[in-house]
Amino acid sequence: MIRNHNIYSLVEPKELTSLTRGSNQKGVLLVYHVDDKDHLDFLAKIISSIHLKMEEVMLLELKEFQVANLSTFIQENELTSIIIFGLELKNLCLNVDALKYDVFRIGVSQYLSADSLWQVSQSKEKKKNLWLGLKEIFGV
Repeated sequence: MIRNHNIYSLVEPKELTSLTRGSNQKGVLLVYHVDDKDHLDFLAKIISSIHLKMEEVMLLELKEFQVANLSTFIQENELTSIIIFGLELKNLCLNVDALKYDVFRIGVSQYLSADSLWQVSQSKEKKKNLWLGLKEIFGV
């Protein structure tokens, strides 16, 4: 039996810059799936809750079946706080066994992996878990 398989494309760190919006004024990166682009208003509320503005943070939108070497990108851009929405850590070349909503550290950077923006926006429990992680990282 022949099965269909997905082919993943690797996005090199240099290419990632062309997929970002915003700036790196505060060393904060928010990564989300392209399917969540309709929920950027919700993302703006999250950013505001940690006393930042959309233009002060870097946003990275990835498509389905894209694999990105996020570790190198983070080091090159001196990012210290990374929030990931709706993407698997292994597809970001982050070989970490971390649970969603648990803050973890790699080097000087703190990470938080969460469900997609849409999923978080629909669940009080997920909003609470996200807020607890954000408080730990940003001290708000």
